[in-house]
Amino acid sequence: MYTIYSYWDMAEIKAVLDAVAMLSGGDDFASLLRVFTLIGLFVAVTYGFVRARGEDAAVYLIVIAIWYVGLFVPKVTVTIEDRAPATGAPVAVSNVPLGLAFFASTTSHIGAWLTERYETFFSLPTDLRFDQNGILFGGRILEEMRRSTITDPTLAQDITNFVKNCLNPELLVNPALMNDLINEPDIWSFISSGAGSGMFNPGLAVTVFIPSAAESRWVNCAAVVNGGGTLAAADSLNGRLNAIIAGEQSRLARILNPGRPPVSANALIAGQIEAAESLMLNASRTAAQGIRQNMMINLMRDTSKTIPQLLNDPSAVQIATAESMAAASSNSSYLVMAKVAEGALPKIRNVIHLVVLGVFPILMLLLIMAGTKGGLVLRSYGVTLLWVHLWPPLYAVVNYISTMASAKSTVSALAGIEGQTLGTAATLASTVLSDQAVAGLLSIAVPIMALALVKGGEVAMSGVVDSRQSPAGF
Repeated sequence: MYTIYSYWDMAEIKAVLDAVAMLSGGDDFASLLRVFTLIGLFVAVTYGFVRARGEDAAVYLIVIAIWYVGLFVPKVTVTIEDRAPATGAPVAVSNVPLGLAFFASTTSHIGAWLTERYETFFSLPTDLRFDQNGILFGGRILEEMRRSTITDPTLAQDITNFVKNCLNPELLVNPALMNDLINEPDIWSFISSGAGSGMFNPGLAVTVFIPSAAESRWVNCAAVVNGGGTLAAADSLNGRLNAIIAGEQSRLARILNPGRPPVSANALIAGQIEAAESLMLNASRTAAQGIRQNMMINLMRDTSKTIPQLLNDPSAVQIATAESMAAASSNSSYLVMAKVAEGALPKIRNVIHLVVLGVFPILMLLLIMAGTKGGLVLRSYGVTLLWVHLWPPLYAVVNYISTMASAKSTVSALAGIEGQTLGTAATLASTVLSDQAVAGLLSIAVPIMALALVKGGEVAMSGVVDSRQSPAGF
């Protein structure tokens, strides 16, 4: 049984192996092999004639027969298994040359075993492991959740009006309430429970849209949050917000689990968010609560911009715009390396792997022409495959170090509060993005470290062989 373990590229490997099987099985490639055999034989005969060694031609024929019969003629079935979850059942490719199947499967098993061992011994949640979702997946979850907004413009406008007409008056007369709101890890729960305990002035009201009646009405501030009186719970801000949260969770599932079926992605996202927030924010809450908190933080920030617009306050609008531009400028320097950590280098690894697999027919031509020197070509091919398959275990180490270091940074940024708040959101966002950039820098070193390992091992083995062959070595 020959198995190649893939990382998010099972379909691409299958396509490459199918192409190699069809190319190597055609008459045109057989003719090409004969041409290269004649070229190699001519070189061997010429070289033997110059050195007066007629047996060189016979040795060449024996060696190419070994290469051809041992590596190319036997055809086997290769199974491709993706280590990432929910990518589908393993697929099989038939008529793959034995040489390609052997080297690809052997080096793949080495890399997969090392990656699995490292991931097992590291104490990361399953959803945050490299072989499940890539490098620093927890940071990517927090960064993507930070963009969560209320996508329904009518609901966003209604909550903005609620903040303006109901919440802000209470903050003005009760400064302690402002401090509680800024440091609250669940803003909407704070507002919802406050509405039921008399936080809002019963004499205040706000105009909101009533979906069931398809019209706008004045509603008491206390009743508009959870419903009550003539306002049904489904028409309340809380009821309408819950429906938006479900849609946002589906969006996050699609973005953070690309290539997976929607049902599978939706089943995974809740656990992924909870694992990331538990480790990196020290928060124990559901995925919906985490999404809602990010929505409220963004809405409160947007409210600080929209209310001055409604009040026709140009200076406040200019200040809010300047703050947004400053935040975007400070984060832009981290974005490129954050994208590298997210997936650029793993994709590069997969592309290199596909190219190395795809050039096996060319390798056979070089082996046939090289003859007795073909062992050097074959060794270089095996070392290249091993180099590629050493990337995943090294990525696993980088992921563990980056995730644990990022978790320490984010927990420190929260100032002892479990979960992000209005007061810590900006610092947390900058910390998460900079940590992703650092992970990107570390991931760049992975190919170099893998190359040093295979080349160092090759040099060390050559030294051992040379020392054993010398008389002083015995």
